[in-house]
Amino acid sequence: MMRRFAASLVLALGAAAPAGAVDWVPVFDASFLMGQVLQGGKASSWQGNAALQFTPAVKFTDELGLIPTYYGTYRGTKSAVDLGSGGQLFQDSQSHALSLKGVWKRDEWKVKPSLGYRWELLRETSDEGWGKGLFDYRKPSAGLEVERAFGERVRAGAAFDYYEIQFPNYRSLESQALPGLGRELAEGRTLDSRSYSWTLTGHFPLPFEGGAARLTGNFTRRGYPEQHVVQASGSLADDTRADDFSSVSAALSYGRALAPRVGGYLSLEFTQLRDASNQNHYDAEQARFLGQYYSYDERSLYPKLTMILGEKKVELAVGYLQVWRDYLGRAAQDASGTYLNESTRLDQGSFTFDLSLPLAHGFKALAHTTLTDASSNMRYEKTYRYNYQLSSHLLGFSYTF
Repeated sequence: MMRRFAASLVLALGAAAPAGAVDWVPVFDASFLMGQVLQGGKASSWQGNAALQFTPAVKFTDELGLIPTYYGTYRGTKSAVDLGSGGQLFQDSQSHALSLKGVWKRDEWKVKPSLGYRWELLRETSDEGWGKGLFDYRKPSAGLEVERAFGERVRAGAAFDYYEIQFPNYRSLESQALPGLGRELAEGRTLDSRSYSWTLTGHFPLPFEGGAARLTGNFTRRGYPEQHVVQASGSLADDTRADDFSSVSAALSYGRALAPRVGGYLSLEFTQLRDASNQNHYDAEQARFLGQYYSYDERSLYPKLTMILGEKKVELAVGYLQVWRDYLGRAAQDASGTYLNESTRLDQGSFTFDLSLPLAHGFKALAHTTLTDASSNMRYEKTYRYNYQLSSHLLGFSYTF
């Protein structure tokens, strides 16, 4: 069905374009970095990250365009990924994504239908074969965005997206029903999900020169067709798991020239999110029922300062992302697994440093540092990781045309 829709989108845009010259606007961007990665302060082998994006955009008329994009990345640095249940640490990963977006503009209106498909390959150990990872997933998606401009600097938009997350390798291993995992994860393709997402956005200037703001609200309903709800008895209900994500975010930015060859850009983003899940958890080893096990409140704050220096426009950026997550029904445990009289809390801070030095003919020299520290009152980490320290220090280059 997705392929038929993609073909229909291309044919419809082509049919709507008048006969005549078609403008191609290809954009190519690639980067490669190598460096040292540390976990818990201990150095590992030298590893690297790479990224490639190619967008051969097509402009039929001033009102009609088509934007196909390929985006691929390899992350050799260790990373923590939340797959809907808790944190998982991965040795390295690959991601490949194809997207197709149409753009139709009429006066102050823009309509943007889109299709996408993403392959995510995640390796927990370096000797694991690519494509064999337990948590590898695929993500087909489709969406529609409508935007209206009110003057030059004010615009509002609404979007709807549908996407699925499919774990092709997860089913066979889950049949082992490892003890202590809880019955919600002990049968079938329990991590596969379908999501319906609605988003509202607004962009407007602040009442001083160089200032701008963006407000975003989102509601996403995510269903797990093969994950049944756990009851207090430990048995499974006929109902399946459904998570309702609701979030609001505000982003403020301010940019100005500080000197003839010096510019500064400051941004600050705050997000408040709640996951209201109907899924519970039953700990068979300790015969304990935990309601609202997957529900949580989360807040994040992300300030970032970017400086642009000299005639070559050297870019220096420093940012810090702080995330606070409070689980509503997940009781904390000590290292032995004994339950405590408090709910699980997770604090994660990530410091980033980026340096970009233009060279010549589209090349840039890059330096990147990330320092991540995650701490929690949950000390039992048989299934998920809550406490870890990761850092990476990378050098490389990028090329853009």
